[in-house]
Amino acid sequence: MKYLSGLLVLFLNFFGMTSATELFDIHRSVRALGMGNAYVSVVRDSDSLFYNPAGLGLNSGYYWTVADPLVGLNGEEAIASLQNFQDPSNFASALSNLSGQKLWAGGGAKTALRTPWFALAYYNNFDASMAIDDPNSPILELNFINDVGYALGFGGQLLPLMYFGLGVRHITRTGNRTTFTSAEMAGLDSESLSAAISNKGTGLALDAGFTIAIDSAINPAASFVIRNIGGTSFKATDGKEKPPSDDEEWILGASITTDFLLFSFTPSIDLRHLNKSDEPLMKKINLGFEFGLPLIDLRAGFSQGYWTAGVGMGLGPLQVDIASYAAELGDKNTTLEDRRYLLQATIELGVDFGNSAGGSDGDTRSRRKRGKLKQRR
Repeated sequence: MKYLSGLLVLFLNFFGMTSATELFDIHRSVRALGMGNAYVSVVRDSDSLFYNPAGLGLNSGYYWTVADPLVGLNGEEAIASLQNFQDPSNFASALSNLSGQKLWAGGGAKTALRTPWFALAYYNNFDASMAIDDPNSPILELNFINDVGYALGFGGQLLPLMYFGLGVRHITRTGNRTTFTSAEMAGLDSESLSAAISNKGTGLALDAGFTIAIDSAINPAASFVIRNIGGTSFKATDGKEKPPSDDEEWILGASITTDFLLFSFTPSIDLRHLNKSDEPLMKKINLGFEFGLPLIDLRAGFSQGYWTAGVGMGLGPLQVDIASYAAELGDKNTTLEDRRYLLQATIELGVDFGNSAGGSDGDTRSRRKRGKLKQRR
């Protein structure tokens, strides 16, 4: 009944134009971010566990993602700020220098096994940021979230051309999102800051996805995903306060992949947060494309009102991806573009039999049989 009533206000919610702050999403694929994070109808690998579990139903290979470390910062200033905070005696000065700036760092890694219709992963992701927005009336905005957990997913064919997937994530979350007034900041030190983000808890997240994929000259695909069904909350552990929860999110996506002799082209679109009325239209639209060549992928897109760009390079089992995207900060009176840069290096071993729907191998990059330069996905 909840979803039936939600559909009645879906379009009204979609066209809501109120302002909003950053949309947090701790698990990131650098490939996805490069193409505007328009990814739910494109994904076929182990990232299906975090984007759209129906993608597992279109996977035709047996793969082991040995490791895929990821690191991201929002510019050279972030490196200098992080170095300043390393010295506890310099904490007050480092905090003062943060006025009017934004410090952000993110990263993580995972190892995963996937087979046709199934995947299992162990992962560790973090997202951290500090900002003092108004020098005249300073308020420190603090965010630190670290998720460690296991993800398990199944996907299969439900009807002709339609695939369904279900994913479960067990999460141990440490962190908090909180603010400090100017008076509270006066007595703030590294120990009290650490205590403010030490909330810890465990929870289970449930995701479901549907994908319609047609194996043809242009390989169209369309997907609908519900992430964090019913919302993902956490039970406090170690006698601490529970960490922040994750809201339910509805996503509608579509893509087309045209595979030529020497290259492929994949435009895609995702409409995210469709069930949220407090998010503006521009933040719900994600657009992007990937232009694939035998050894390199070029990507660009549009996400949350800002441009994105990326490149991927594959040499045997090693894939290196870099991307830049932006998060919108501020309130209804002021907005700020926070430009971020990420690097991901993935080592993956496996074999693909090339019999999945939606293309010979079910994924843009794994279709590279051109000149026997086939890449890992």
